[in-house]
Amino acid sequence: MPDKQRSSTDSNILPFQLSIADQSESTRQWKTQSQLFFLLSGSAEVTIESEKYKVKSEDVFLINSNDIYQIIGKAWKMLVVSFRPDKLAPSGAAAVARFDLCSAGDTYNTAYDFVRYCIAQLASLSSRKEPFYSAQSIFFALFSHLSSNFPALPSQTSGANRLARERLTKILNYIDRQYKDCLTLNETAEHFGLSSPYLSAFFKKQTGQAFMEYYNEIRLRHAVDEMLTGTDSIETIAQNNGFRDPRAFTSLFQKKYQMLPNRYRREFRREVSESPDTAGVSGSGSLYNAGIASMLTAFPSLLKYRSVFREETDFLVELSDNSRIIDAGSLQFDAAGTHLNHNYHTMICVGNAKQFLYEEIREMLRRVQQEIHFKYVKFHGILSDDMMVYSEDSHGIPHYSFTFIDKVIDFMLSIDLRPLCQLSFMPIALAEDPSRLVDYYHYNTSPPKSLKKWIDLVTAFTKHLISRYGEDEVSSWPFCVWNEPDETVDQFAWDDRERFFDFYYQTFRAVKNVCPGIAFGTPSFLLAVQKEQGWVGDFFKYLKVHDCDVDFLNVHYYDNSLFAEDAADRVRGERGYSVENMERSFPLTVDPYAFVKFIDNVKALLRKHNMRHLPVYLTEWNLTISHRDLINDTCFKSCHLVKNLLETMTA
Repeated sequence: MPDKQRSSTDSNILPFQLSIADQSESTRQWKTQSQLFFLLSGSAEVTIESEKYKVKSEDVFLINSNDIYQIIGKAWKMLVVSFRPDKLAPSGAAAVARFDLCSAGDTYNTAYDFVRYCIAQLASLSSRKEPFYSAQSIFFALFSHLSSNFPALPSQTSGANRLARERLTKILNYIDRQYKDCLTLNETAEHFGLSSPYLSAFFKKQTGQAFMEYYNEIRLRHAVDEMLTGTDSIETIAQNNGFRDPRAFTSLFQKKYQMLPNRYRREFRREVSESPDTAGVSGSGSLYNAGIASMLTAFPSLLKYRSVFREETDFLVELSDNSRIIDAGSLQFDAAGTHLNHNYHTMICVGNAKQFLYEEIREMLRRVQQEIHFKYVKFHGILSDDMMVYSEDSHGIPHYSFTFIDKVIDFMLSIDLRPLCQLSFMPIALAEDPSRLVDYYHYNTSPPKSLKKWIDLVTAFTKHLISRYGEDEVSSWPFCVWNEPDETVDQFAWDDRERFFDFYYQTFRAVKNVCPGIAFGTPSFLLAVQKEQGWVGDFFKYLKVHDCDVDFLNVHYYDNSLFAEDAADRVRGERGYSVENMERSFPLTVDPYAFVKFIDNVKALLRKHNMRHLPVYLTEWNLTISHRDLINDTCFKSCHLVKNLLETMTA
C-alpha cells in the first residue's frame, strides 16, 4: 500500500519537510530529497542500495538523495524529515553532502541521541503555532550535527552503473522542473533522445516504479502542498499541477489517500491562528500541522527525547514551556483589590437526563450545591428513549410523555440549579436510521425521518415547560440543540452538513416562536485545537445568510488528544462501545498551555466571524474524556484543575 505522508511545511519557506509515513509494504523507491527517519512504532527491513538493515522502534536512519531504497514491514510508523542537500550546499561546493547514519543494531548508542533530540524538537514545534524561524534554527543545528558526526563519502559508482545513475538523475530533475506541463512518456523520451519503450524499461529497472506512477506521485505531492496552504478550488489545483482532467486527479488522489480531495483538505490542512502571538506567521511558514500534532501524543518514544540535551543547547529555542516567568512589576499590597469573577461556578455537568432520577446522583448534587453552588447543569439525552418522551402508534401518530422530564427538572429547581436544555438526541421512533447508536447509553444520532415531526416535538416540549414552570423561569434557561456536530460522522456529526444546518435553523425558530425570550445558542462544538475549523466556519456563514442571531457560543474542551490514530478503536471496535474500550486511557495533550491556547483560538474564531459580543459557555471541560480513567483520582488531576483555573481567571 502506498505510504501516506502529510506535509507540514511550505517547501518555499522552510528548508525541510516534516511528515508521518505509514505503510504495510513498499516497492523500491528513489527520491531527489534526503530523508531522515525516526521509527515511532513497529519494525521494518530497510534496503538502501545493496545494504540491508533491520530497524525497530526508536531507530533512526538516513537515506541520501538519489539512493534507491526499499522499506518492508507491517504496522510501522515513521516520522520523516526530508530535505534537499543540494539546496543547502554553499555556492561552488564540489559535492552534495551525504551522510552515513543508521542506528540499527546499536539503537541506544548515545551518538544518535542528538539526532533524536532535534527531530523531537521539530515534532514539538509542529504541534504548536511556532514561527518558522524556530524551526530553521533547530533544523540547521541538526544539519550541522550530521555534517560533523555522520559524513559519508560521495557515492561510488562506476562504468555502466554510473552512467545509468547520471541519466536517471537528469530525468528525475527534468520531471521535478516540468511536472506542471502534463508530461507524457513519449514527450519525455523525445526530450532525452530515447525511445519510449527504452525509457519505460530503463525507468522501471532503476526506480522500481513505472514512469507514470512516479510522475503521478510528484504531481500529487505538490497538489497536496497547495491544498493544505492555499484556497484555490480542487479543480484549479489539479490544473496547476499538471492534470488536464480534474476527474483523473480525483481518481488518483482517492486511490493514494483513501479519501476524496475535499475531505483530505478539511481533515489535514494546517490551522491558521488569528491570535496576536502568531498573526502574520502561520500563513508565512508556520510549522503547525494538525495531523502530526494529533499523532505525536501516541508516541512517547519520540517525545521523551525533547529534553535530553537542553542544558547543552541553550542556543536552541526553549520549547517545553515547563515554567513561565511573569514580570508583575511593582505590587502595592495595600491597594484596593479587584474582584475575581469565578466563571467556573456557572456550569456543572452530569452525564444524561436519566441519571437525575438516581438517588446517588441527587445526593451528590445536593452536596455540590451546598458547598460550591453552580448556576446551570449541562447533560445529554433529555429527548432520548430512556426518558420515554416520544412514541408513535401503528398509524404513525406521535405521542408525547414529559413525566420523567418533569421529575428531573423539579429536582434541579429544588436545589437552585437550572438546566441547559440541550435538545438531544433523536428518539428512535423518529430516527431516519434507528440503528445509529453511540456511547454507553445508545444515543441515536441519526437525522429525523420527518423534520416536521421533530419540530412538532420541540414545539410541544417548549410549550409544556412554559405551562409548568412559567415563561419567566424558562426564559432564564439556555437552550441549544445537539452535541458536537463538528465531530466525526461515526459519532455525532451528519454526513450532510447542510442538512444539519437546516435542522438547527428550524429547531432554533421553533423554540423562538414559542418564546422569543429564550436564549438559544450554538450546538456544543468540540473545536479541538488540532483540527481545522472548516465545519464551524461554514455554520457561522449559514447563520449570517439566514439572519439567525444565536445568543451564545457553546464549546467543549478536553486535554486528551481526541484525534489520535487509535481513538476510533477505543470507542467503536468490532464489539461497538464497551467498558473495556472506554476504560483505556486516551493520550493526554503534551502542551501544558493547550487550554490557554484553546481559549485564544475561540476568541480568534469569534473575531473572524464578527461575533466578539457573543457570550461563551464552556459546557464540558475536563482533563480526560473518560470518567473511568484512573488519572481522575490522582493529585495530578487536582493540580491540573487549579493551574487552569488560575491561568484563565481573567481570560
